[in-house]
Amino acid sequence: MLGLFKEALENEKIQTYIFTDSNRALEKIKSHPDLCSVIPTDYTSQIKRSRRKFARDVKALNERIKVILTSGYTLSEHFKRKL
Repeated sequence: MLGLFKEALENEKIQTYIFTDSNRALEKIKSHPDLCSVIPTDYTSQIKRSRRKFARDVKALNERIKVILTSGYTLSEHFKRKL
């Protein structure tokens, strides 16, 4: 999925970076705080850092950056846990 989003954005001439580790993403933002304007993040992928903390850390570096939380949650996962 990441590659698909990256390709779609780059087809629109939008420079794109992909990170699967929130700490590495924050390092990139710290080194270039004006480089990013939007950060979509998967709600289920922030294992080591809470989603809210990640968003707060990003905003502390540059309050103009928009953080979009998405979810990969499906009903089937919910039902599997109930069984």
